[in-house]
Amino acid sequence: MSSDRPRGRWRLDRSEWAKILAPAVLMASILFLFGPFVVYSGNVSEFQAGLMDILPYLAVAAFILVVFFAMVGLLLPKDWISPLAAVMVAVGVLLWIQGNLLAWRGGPIGITDIDWGDGAWRGWVD
Repeated sequence: MSSDRPRGRWRLDRSEWAKILAPAVLMASILFLFGPFVVYSGNVSEFQAGLMDILPYLAVAAFILVVFFAMVGLLLPKDWISPLAAVMVAVGVLLWIQGNLLAWRGGPIGITDIDWGDGAWRGWVD
């Protein structure tokens, strides 16, 4: 077989897979690993289940998200993979910014009431 043979529409090479899977793993890890860890670690006494008990469910959700984006990458024409990857990286970075830099301190869950009127501007920033 010659290596200059044209590939089929459904075959992606390693660089195209990396363009899809890396940002998909980034988004999945922010949504289903780092975000829940931050919420859990700030409110450990409020949860009846431990983080290790919750992680398998979050891992399944993260896996489903990564597989979804892999399937989208397979179904799209090859010239759309780079723009899709760019959008996915942008969404991943925005998720990180929203979860880490724009994390407003509301206090522990259930301890004090949050004065939503005091920080109404935060909703517009978010």
